Amino acid sequence: MKAKLSSSLPIDALVKIVDLGFENQNTLTIDINIRLEFPSTSETPKTEDLDQKD
Repeated sequence: MKAKLSSSLPIDALVKIVDLGFENQNTLTIDINIRLEFPSTSETPKTEDLDQKD
């Protein structure tokens, strides 16, 4: 399955730090969850040309 992402920015972003831990004396492990929600193509905001005269 291929998904084409346009230049849309995420409408919602969530980052959670799930776990922090030390392995050995020099290794820090960080588990994170990342959720990004992008608008569907039908919800993409339309732009208008403000310089255009009616």
